Amino acid sequence: MTILNVDEIEKYSITEQLTVYNSKEELTKWLKYDLLQQALSKGKEADENDIITITDEEEYYYTLNIGNKCKKIKINFNFKFYHLIKILNKKRKINFKINLKNTIFNNFYTYINNYDMYSYDIIFNNDVDFSEVEFKNEVNFSKIKFNNYVYFNKSIFNKKASFFYSKFNNDVDFSEVEFKNEINIFKSIFYSDLIFYKSKFDIIIFSFIKVINSIKLYNIEFYNNNNTIFSEINFNRINCNQLYLYNINFNKKINFNNITFNDKVKFNTVTFNDKVKFDTVIFNDKVKFNNVKFNSNLIFFNNKFYSDTIFIKTTFAQKSFLMLCKFMNNANFIKNNFDSEIFFINSVFNILEFTGSKFKNEVSFIDVTIENIIRLIDIKITSYTKISFDTITSNNNGIIYLYSNSQKRINKLSFNYINTKLVINITRLNIDNLNLENIFGNVNIINCIINKINNSETARVLKNEELKKSNHIKA
Repeated sequence: MTILNVDEIEKYSITEQLTVYNSKEELTKWLKYDLLQQALSKGKEADENDIITITDEEEYYYTLNIGNKCKKIKINFNFKFYHLIKILNKKRKINFKINLKNTIFNNFYTYINNYDMYSYDIIFNNDVDFSEVEFKNEVNFSKIKFNNYVYFNKSIFNKKASFFYSKFNNDVDFSEVEFKNEINIFKSIFYSDLIFYKSKFDIIIFSFIKVINSIKLYNIEFYNNNNTIFSEINFNRINCNQLYLYNINFNKKINFNNITFNDKVKFNTVTFNDKVKFDTVIFNDKVKFNNVKFNSNLIFFNNKFYSDTIFIKTTFAQKSFLMLCKFMNNANFIKNNFDSEIFFINSVFNILEFTGSKFKNEVSFIDVTIENIIRLIDIKITSYTKISFDTITSNNNGIIYLYSNSQKRINKLSFNYINTKLVINITRLNIDNLNLENIFGNVNIINCIINKINNSETARVLKNEELKKSNHIKA
């Protein structure tokens, strides 16, 4: 409960909220005065000792108005949230709504008990509003439990912002926030949405966090003090339900490391201008890359995809690798541009399908297991295109199917070490160089033009009378 001494507060001679506070005492007097006005407006009366008591249950309907929605409030002293709260109600659990809107803090601190990193120093049971706040110096929100909504809308962090060992039980909104230095979220739990909309960043580091619902990044920007857009992002050891990234440009390396996504993941209209790596990531639901540009190297390493994975209208501008990955369901590449080499290495696919995609360079499948089918349909090729399958196995009578309506020649098509349970179907390709080696399954080639045979084993396969009839073999 909170005790208000009416006689004492009336002696403060306060009539309105100041715009500048130079001491903790000044701000404390204002907060007590403002709480008294709220109590009187709710019909509260002082007892015989001139005391008004706000019970724990009643505190939920009161607000600590440190900020003001109509004017800027400047805090010039070292603001220590924990100590200020203790003056008011002598406990860590805060039932009041907290209003810090429109406040400028030179120095903002939360209390950190270094002896116990797993207990919360402050517990906020009501909404906390940091909207349109400016933090002049480094700020650390550590070991805090927020049980209701937290708003940082349109705030400015001029120095590093840290969120360590904290728990958020409802939405956290960072819409239109400017992080002019690093934001580092470490070993924190978010039980609802973590939202960044039209926010500006320098460096983002998310490590060892758990997000029960979703991380949403929409229309965000990256910059430094010279207005040159750049970024560095590390997503490390995260357990998250959903991830949404919309309309974003990343110009530095991005790492997704040791993450579990339990719900949908969507990348929409995102540009990566530096290296991107997904390392030991588990996708338990659908993954969709729509209109994404990978302008540097892309690496998927040791990832598991338990539902459908879709790449649509996506550009792979530099060398890309998918290694030690397992796709339990469909993996679809639809109308993508592969401007450089892409390698699928030591991975397992159920259904892997390329539809209407353009391959300008080399596509290699090395030590791959096909549970069902690899299908390349209506692919677009150039004179530099090379497609190779090396050491391909199947446990379920898998199929490799290639089909193209393109009139352009494919530079090289190669199959090496294809096991007995696989069937190869090749239709309507104009092949400059065909290489077949160690083929233990069936080969069906229909309506193809074959300009050169690379070895005697290929020649033996093509001696088949049915293949002679159904293809134009120049070699």
